[in-house]
Amino acid sequence: VEQWVGDKLHEILGISDRTIAEYFVGMAKKSSSPQDLVEGLKKTGTVDIDATMKSFANELWGKVPHKLIEEKPARAVERAALELQKRNMAYKLLSDSDE
Repeated sequence: VEQWVGDKLHEILGISDRTIAEYFVGMAKKSSSPQDLVEGLKKTGTVDIDATMKSFANELWGKVPHKLIEEKPARAVERAALELQKRNMAYKLLSDSDE
């Protein structure tokens, strides 16, 4: 992936450096979406964000693995309790008849 990033950066910016490629890959891994990656690149102020750079960011984000967000056990218990409470509120009392 780093080689691909280096090649793409050479095409887009006219520079190719292993450290810069590693930095871009690292940012892509930490980003939660392609748009988040573009925003991160914009905040660095190192590159101008145009259609070509957005396309590159989308491709790069798709090529790198992303950390799965794991739900904490306490949050899972809370979510299950809320679902049960919601289900319980949907129940209605039945009238008692002698017939």
